[in-house]
Amino acid sequence: VAGAPVLGPVSRWTEYPDVHFLVAIGSPRVRRKVVAAMEQAGHPRFATIIHRSVQSSPDVSIGAGSVICANVAMTTNIAIGSHCIINLGCTVGHDVVIGDFCTLAPLVAVSGNVSLGSGAEIGTGACIRQGLALDSGCLVGMGSVLTKDVPENALWMGNPAAYRRDIAPWLET
Repeated sequence: VAGAPVLGPVSRWTEYPDVHFLVAIGSPRVRRKVVAAMEQAGHPRFATIIHRSVQSSPDVSIGAGSVICANVAMTTNIAIGSHCIINLGCTVGHDVVIGDFCTLAPLVAVSGNVSLGSGAEIGTGACIRQGLALDSGCLVGMGSVLTKDVPENALWMGNPAAYRRDIAPWLET
């Protein structure tokens, strides 16, 4: 695929004990299922990939299995969980906590003092105002401008973003 060899299905990861793995699937729910299946079969080692163009302060922590793509800017006092994807051109303000398995699509802007629960998915070009809390499994639509806290397993969209509907529970998918 794209010039790289395919070593086989995920179920064969144990045949490569010296390899560090990266599950680079955009959907947090699918990514979590793949990681869980791998962990049920043993103790895989997960790589963390950070593009050389990323700008961040030394007090940014990034969990195992996460991907930080090109042209991301992260300020200070940021904690990023395991198996997260922060895509091209995102900005992350100060004092932000990003839970495990979160996805920030390209060009997302997260202001300071924001908390994203596990499995939160933020669509391309969305903006999140400072001081907000987004609960686990929520989805913020592409181009949305978020000015309110978002409850668990809820879809919010628009400018300003508003509640649209509930989505499948994070821990049951």
